[in-house]
Amino acid sequence: MAQPAEQSVPAAPAAGRMKKGVLFGVLALALAAGGAAAAWLLLPQRPPADAQQATSSDAAHGGAAATPADTVFFTIDPSFVVNFELPSPVRFLQVTVELELRSAADQDAVRAQLPVIRNNLLLLFGSQNYEGLRTREGKERLREAVLAEVRAIVKERAGRDGVTQVYFTHFVMQ
Repeated sequence: MAQPAEQSVPAAPAAGRMKKGVLFGVLALALAAGGAAAAWLLLPQRPPADAQQATSSDAAHGGAAATPADTVFFTIDPSFVVNFELPSPVRFLQVTVELELRSAADQDAVRAQLPVIRNNLLLLFGSQNYEGLRTREGKERLREAVLAEVRAIVKERAGRDGVTQVYFTHFVMQ
């Protein structure tokens, strides 16, 4: 009985596996490089240690510090929602207001006057129109008006002047 001839395994499948391995390796390397580039671009960059030391030494020698350690942020909850007049293509304004305060005592004063602050800000937001708020400048004017209003209420009713800044952390017109 004759032995069957040895069949040789074609080299093509081995070469195909090698090509797939190289392809997957190149894809993995491209993904890793893309992830590293995205992280470098999107994550905040820390200043070098020398720059941090210079900033802290400037503050210690009478230079202006960026934000005092006792600064308190206070969010006025819930967000404000007001209607625009009918001819406007946009019908609603929703705004979340956050206050920057000098101290926890100022936060207590704001909290005590919150009903008055909310009332006056609702009236202020309700008197706005879409055209005036479309641009960044319009939003900045509104922010400055809110700051003046809150400062006046807290100063007049609580005798404190610790409201340093107002931020809109949510601003939607639809």
